[in-house]
Amino acid sequence: MLKVWEFGLEAIAYVRDQLSRGGNFAAALQNLPLEEGKVLSYLPAGLDPAIAREFEESASLSSGLDVSGYTEKTGNFIYTFLGTRSKRYAVFETYAHEDTPFLSTKAVPYFIYSGDAYYFLTSQNVTLDDVLDAVAWAKRYPFVCALTSLPKDQLDIGLAQDVPSEVLGRFAARAEHVIVGAYDDEGYLIWSRD
Repeated sequence: MLKVWEFGLEAIAYVRDQLSRGGNFAAALQNLPLEEGKVLSYLPAGLDPAIAREFEESASLSSGLDVSGYTEKTGNFIYTFLGTRSKRYAVFETYAHEDTPFLSTKAVPYFIYSGDAYYFLTSQNVTLDDVLDAVAWAKRYPFVCALTSLPKDQLDIGLAQDVPSEVLGRFAARAEHVIVGAYDDEGYLIWSRD
């Protein structure tokens, strides 16, 4: 059974390090006041706290505990965020570029910034399965997702739209949660604004 674990500055340092390894969106997210937030993860209740703080290591290999359910718990966190208000977005970094052939075959909408493709989900007509698909298809190293919003007067982002730097910057600046891959990509750390 998984429970919520909360971490301190060591997790914020890990989140910042993972963002430094990401793309353009991750770079913009580094400007957030990460030290003023909190970091949590979903981990087995009986996990040794020392293993829980080894964010790069596989928690299942280190502990022998069942860690299944990480992605579902994190997906539900994203789904709940999206469903609470309109103009909310989950934005995922990907390896894809605007000319990547498989983009048109995926059911996850995307936008383009500086030639790179970013998956995004909104509160409009999204299911938990849509969220889990986006998490699975956005797998890259490092995994980076932000739960954010746009101002009410901002036009919605359209499928395959080429967005200007102001929009990407606004997504980063308005991020309420940042999710990065952890535990050898078995799980995630979730940074949240306080």
